[in-house]
Amino acid sequence: MNSYLFSPISLSDVSIPNRIVVAPMCQYSANEGNATDWHLMHLGQFAVSGVGLIFTEAVGVEMSGRISPGCLALCTDEHEQNLKRVVDFCHDFGNAKMGYGEISTRLSQIEAAQSNVVDVSGITTNAEDIAVLKEKVSKVESQK
Repeated sequence: MNSYLFSPISLSDVSIPNRIVVAPMCQYSANEGNATDWHLMHLGQFAVSGVGLIFTEAVGVEMSGRISPGCLALCTDEHEQNLKRVVDFCHDFGNAKMGYGEISTRLSQIEAAQSNVVDVSGITTNAEDIAVLKEKVSKVESQK
């Protein structure tokens, strides 16, 4: 009998090698919003262990939108480069897909209370922030 857990699955246009998923976990280890060696080790361990999909923790698209001062941000080129280092490691040394963009990004309830709030797959976030994040993610992926 084959196990579904270890069988590939396609979600829209993304193929995942198995159904093992690492859920987003707040690490509170960012430095001024930048991913650190902790993020490299934490997410990297899952990438090399064979999981199919890894979600990053919440990523603020502006510093005031972070849940805590220790949360990741993606508002500057420095943030982008530090997060790219982690994503590149996971891609280079593992087979896992990285979940980021509006799927894994959650903004604090303070940000969510502002105008133009939409619900994206159960994740409350600001539509303008999603567009900014998509642009940043596209930029990181195009550099790969």
